[in-house]
Amino acid sequence: KKYLFFIPFLLLALSLSSYTNAQNTQNFSGTVKNGQNEPIPHATVLVEHHYRYKAVADSNGFFRFSLSDGTYTIKIHAVGYESHTQQISVPSESNINFTLKPSSNSNLSDVTINGLGKGVEKHRIETSGYAVNVIETKDAALQNIQTIDLLDRSAGVRVRQNGGLGGTVEYNINGLSGNAVKIFIDGIPISNYGRSFSLNSIPPALIERMEVYKGVIPGHLSEDALGGAINVILKKGMQNNFTTSYSFGSFNTHQWNATGSYQLKNSLIVKGSAFYNYSDNSYKVWGDDILYYEADGSTSGPHKAKRFNDAYDSKSLKLDFGFVNKKWADQFFVGGLISDQMKKLQHGVSMRMVYGNRHSRQNSKVGSLIYTKNNLFVKGLSVNVNSSYSYLERENIDTIGDRFDWRGTPIINPNTGLPVQYANGAEQSSIGKTLSVNSEKTFVARSNISYALNDNNAVFANILYNTFKRGVDDSFRDEIWRNFQNTRDLTKQIYSFTYQNIAFDGKLRSNVFYKSYNQKVNSHEP
Repeated sequence: KKYLFFIPFLLLALSLSSYTNAQNTQNFSGTVKNGQNEPIPHATVLVEHHYRYKAVADSNGFFRFSLSDGTYTIKIHAVGYESHTQQISVPSESNINFTLKPSSNSNLSDVTINGLGKGVEKHRIETSGYAVNVIETKDAALQNIQTIDLLDRSAGVRVRQNGGLGGTVEYNINGLSGNAVKIFIDGIPISNYGRSFSLNSIPPALIERMEVYKGVIPGHLSEDALGGAINVILKKGMQNNFTTSYSFGSFNTHQWNATGSYQLKNSLIVKGSAFYNYSDNSYKVWGDDILYYEADGSTSGPHKAKRFNDAYDSKSLKLDFGFVNKKWADQFFVGGLISDQMKKLQHGVSMRMVYGNRHSRQNSKVGSLIYTKNNLFVKGLSVNVNSSYSYLERENIDTIGDRFDWRGTPIINPNTGLPVQYANGAEQSSIGKTLSVNSEKTFVARSNISYALNDNNAVFANILYNTFKRGVDDSFRDEIWRNFQNTRDLTKQIYSFTYQNIAFDGKLRSNVFYKSYNQKVNSHEP
């Protein structure tokens, strides 16, 4: 413990050494044009070896950011043009016009999504000082592969899926799983979206990258994840485009997705994405519990039989409307998402308990708002706000009490010739037939403020505010039961503060952060 006393002094020394090396900053600006002197909008301007200096040209091809005095290598990328590299010197060259040549064979792998070169962003995240692996989905988007399969190929990550498409999934990072591993979508906990919009339903074509943090997670991911976290970044392409794909596979499996964006004349950008997944999951199983019930009331087996009540269906539509590269915002988008899932249930804990009708449904309605702005009011001050409100409904449908065997047909009573019934009239529910509905209302707001003190020091503050309310209903229950069901409300605030230092020409990166968790749960019991 006595060594902890020296840590603040070490950090202070690093900060002072970095600060004394910092030089005066100057505005560096310019325009990006083609050979016909026409502006190239949304071109990406990067500083080699200083990847946090970046800008996206506006509709007039203009860009601007701050640089310290010195000599730099500027790299420029744009769709349909060859990459351009040029050395500049600040402050003597503070405003330069760049001219790009048309590309004979446009290579999208060198271009950006949302203004960031994929390779540059991958390098920035993996060298941020955390144990993190970035999985890019460019190649997988063209293949018939699931997102969870990509994750399972990453070192230190194991994904276990029970059954076929739509089955329950467990994520394991370096030996830790369950509640120790958290999943995020664009920094928002995935629980806010419901199971109908989850990693085993979202296709890789809609994902830009996945950030897998092993162990300590950064402050902007405001959750209590001891084992690690997976942050899924959805595609945010701004160029006019449309892509779609469809695949068909075994067990009557169909997978379709589409994504696109379009910029209107008034600079309003419309983005959309959708997917549809379906599978019968009718693969064969065998074992001691796979039995047939014969006409005389006896059983035979074990057999090899098809799963007949295990179908999965999920669909989603997401639309976003907003602006980019405005004076008041680098990004501002308001969006909505609707998704639906149906999953049939084949058996209980034991495969001897065969279900023929039981199934569940879940639907989600999510509204979202995203706002980002760099150099807000002062140079180096950046704000990122991401909030969403969701309404989720989970239904459990168990209303038919016929008993089934692995033939896929009801068991017939040899004495009456009628289907054998469960005593309570339902296949699984201990209280009888059920149409239970759990409704959940969730609001999440995450705000991140960062300030670059100089080239080597930055501070970050992150606040997450989360409210959750759950209600339960069942139309098969009487009024007394329905009126006396418990409801639960949850309010959670997570605050994090981070100090980042880069020393010894980028060879040493230090992150010191503090997190505070506050949670309040109210259970209403009539």
